[in-house]
Amino acid sequence: MKDKTDVLIIGGGVIGVCIAHYLAEAGKTVRIIEKGEIGAACSSKNAGLVVPSHVIPLARPGILTQGLKWLLDSKSPFYIKPRIDFSLLMWLWKFMRSSSEKQMLKSIPVLHELLQESYKQFEKLAQKFDFDWTQNGLLIICKTEQALEHEIMDARIARGIGSDVRILNEKEVRQLEPNIEINTTGGVHFRQDAHIEPALFIQGLVDNFDPKSVDIKSNLQATDFIFDGNKVHGIKTASNNFYADEIVIAGGALSPSISKQLGVKIPVQAGKGCSVTMTEPKELPRIPFLLSEAKVAVTPMGGNLRFAGTMELSPHDLNFSEKRTHAMLARVPDYLPGIDSEALKQLNVWTGLRPCSPDGLPIISKSVNYKNLTVATGHTMLGVSLAPVTGLLVNKLIDGNLSEFKYNSLSLNRF
Repeated sequence: MKDKTDVLIIGGGVIGVCIAHYLAEAGKTVRIIEKGEIGAACSSKNAGLVVPSHVIPLARPGILTQGLKWLLDSKSPFYIKPRIDFSLLMWLWKFMRSSSEKQMLKSIPVLHELLQESYKQFEKLAQKFDFDWTQNGLLIICKTEQALEHEIMDARIARGIGSDVRILNEKEVRQLEPNIEINTTGGVHFRQDAHIEPALFIQGLVDNFDPKSVDIKSNLQATDFIFDGNKVHGIKTASNNFYADEIVIAGGALSPSISKQLGVKIPVQAGKGCSVTMTEPKELPRIPFLLSEAKVAVTPMGGNLRFAGTMELSPHDLNFSEKRTHAMLARVPDYLPGIDSEALKQLNVWTGLRPCSPDGLPIISKSVNYKNLTVATGHTMLGVSLAPVTGLLVNKLIDGNLSEFKYNSLSLNRF
């Protein structure tokens, strides 16, 4: 059959590219179909954090109480754009059910295992090519005692399952970053965490592909599926039909609209975020920050500094209000007074759509409807951190070697 590979991946972001890497490493032939440029969506301009410390999922006790304070404030870190949308209402209902202590305690060891394995894979990949792999940890800094107490509680949970974490007072935070002015009451330093340049990481993987094993079709959109009974044979595009023994949907926040053509429902909502990158700032930290109350990530990338944040559940568009962007950036000098907020406002704003699952765990699963269809999405804010382990798990899933524990925890059917 013409244009047939072992596996066809729909989606060329960091998840799709990592899946292709591990499938090809296992000896499979792979084709990636990407509607835009490889890695150009949510994968390349994010904060670039690799965070094995982030074992507490987005769906957690108290998130709804805090969320209700934010939801109607369009300047808040977490905002739901008002609209009549049945899929959003169903997602919110599932999110509410998942935001219990019982569910959180079930999710924590799953995330911990996934993040630790992914971290090991990053270390191995860093031996093969350069993507600015930097292991300086992650520093969460707080302005208020209340926020610090909250971060300490989370740190103790992470420490309880093996995270290397240190709780710092105001003086210790400044000693850790003596070359940058910081306003804080204290913070938490997750010492195992790391950061990368995400665009370099994706490009490095692509550059290392053997063209005999991995074929990339960018700027090409899947328009329909070719299927019969319980098997998907391939996809249709404007230029050609492509066939494969296995199909993987790894389209990020667009995965639900892709799978809809097959009658497969994926409970993922698009969580819109934004970033700006300041070139050659006067003050450049050595360690990435999370500004606790503002929910803003600050990551050094080479000689530049990237600011990323906000979560807006909204329709699938990349329009982002100037009001929300400025509200995010205006908080930065409260913590880092050496950063010029007016200069930040002049920078070009990038926006992307994170694929958010209702329980904060990724969906890495075979479809019940089609025996050769795999779904890999729903990574929420951990797409970069979980990309390598997702590639490993999809390869095991296709080969039928994924353990029952992981399969049940990450299955599409858990909802």
